[in-house]
Amino acid sequence: MTEWEIIYSLLETIRDNEINDDDKMSVDYLRHVLYSYRADSIKNDHEMSEEIFQEYKLIFEKDNQLFVAKNLPDIIYDKSRYGISILDMYGTELPVVSKEEAVNSQKSKMYVPPYIAYIQNQRIYVKINQESLNTKSIEMQNLYTILNGPTKELSISCILAKPTDGVNYDWKKTPFPFYTNKLNTIKQNILRREFGIMLEVKKDDIQNARADNIIYQDESKLYK
Repeated sequence: MTEWEIIYSLLETIRDNEINDDDKMSVDYLRHVLYSYRADSIKNDHEMSEEIFQEYKLIFEKDNQLFVAKNLPDIIYDKSRYGISILDMYGTELPVVSKEEAVNSQKSKMYVPPYIAYIQNQRIYVKINQESLNTKSIEMQNLYTILNGPTKELSISCILAKPTDGVNYDWKKTPFPFYTNKLNTIKQNILRREFGIMLEVKKDDIQNARADNIIYQDESKLYK
């Protein structure tokens, strides 16, 4: 589903229940709430799925032996890893790690990484090992060419807090970057917590993601 379809599905259910709250029934408010519930779900679930990742373009600047990107957007970070990768011109993903991981990898006597890319203070730092260029590593040569080019523009794959920050994202046409199998759950949570509406889902309708038998929740009592 697109974000537009999700929002108007919520609005339709809210209006069907004769709830009149102009502040909460605005499209802008519901989009804000949807983004918030999406972020909480991703942080708590620790499930890495391609559905939640988007592309974002960064401009790098050269700083001595490092290349630095300062214009990072708001990103949702998973607790177990950063979940960010740099994309070269062919779409090859080069993982970005924490600075601690990058420093430790350089201390290894058994293996010297061809590059390091890490996040610190809302910036991404990239350093290419010169030896990797001498060995004619295609990935590193591509990365080096872009970073030393006129634009110094690279894309990253990440979980954006605001989907609208993503490359070519259209909230009315682009699939909403969230787990397809958990979309119903997030809609139900919004309706229940924000509007006091609980949806009872029949077993035979779960696969079709269709909810019926609206139940009204009033504190300790449920009314059909």
